[in-house]
Amino acid sequence: MPTSKYYNNESPLFHSSSAEHSSIKIYLDFNKKDVLQGLYYTMPDNCHWAEELSKLAKSCESKTFSELQKNLGESDSKAKTFFDVPNFLLKEALEVYRGKVPALNELKKTINDELVCRCFGIYKEELLEVLGENPEYKEKDLTNATKAGAGCSTCLVDFQEVFSEARVRQAKKLLVN
Repeated sequence: MPTSKYYNNESPLFHSSSAEHSSIKIYLDFNKKDVLQGLYYTMPDNCHWAEELSKLAKSCESKTFSELQKNLGESDSKAKTFFDVPNFLLKEALEVYRGKVPALNELKKTINDELVCRCFGIYKEELLEVLGENPEYKEKDLTNATKAGAGCSTCLVDFQEVFSEARVRQAKKLLVN
């Protein structure tokens, strides 16, 4: 894709929700703590919403779902134009995302483990098991063995926490023996 002067003007490989209007599409990518990792968008060339979409992408990143909803409500009352496409799309994508949350909660009831990498469906206990069997593994070895962390990268913090937990478990095991 050609380089753009606009922030996050691209179509991501993985995303949590999306919305589309008049050939403009936005994508939201939330981590498992409901923090927006990125707002991405695609649009036709010479789209007059380009600058606003770029500003929206910058301003939304690293905000929680709740913060985004609150800010969106405040911006609705301050709307400068009759129909603000970027905020309309954000609102729609948040509604789509909110619709997905109950499904994730239902899944959590059936699986008694913490999903770490949603790109490849890797759970915490699976990572801990691999590290337990291979105590010499470094983070890149664990990624090569499980693919965790090799996709969209929103799980890297959680991946590193699991790695640290495994090291603590290994140290405790050595102390007991």
